[in-house]
Amino acid sequence: QVARAPRDFPLICAALTKFHRLKGDPGFRISLGGYGHRPTLLGELDKSLGKDLDFERAAKLARQAFADASDVWASADYRSEVAGILVKRLLTEAKV
Repeated sequence: QVARAPRDFPLICAALTKFHRLKGDPGFRISLGGYGHRPTLLGELDKSLGKDLDFERAAKLARQAFADASDVWASADYRSEVAGILVKRLLTEAKV
């Protein structure tokens, strides 16, 4: 997550959940928050994202999800850029 201060609410946050499907194939879900009424699931934006992992495509979807996410605390450009970076970091650290 990224916030103005450590104890502040996040301006943007990202979470990754890994799971195993019934067939044994690994899957994952990426959620983004920090703007709007509920988290955004990247899988809702692109149904094929959970099947074939492409870090660049996942980052691009994250940037698109926050393209209009502007308010008094952060601009849409800032949130969009940080969302892409956070998603790439999550996928790299999780070694998906």
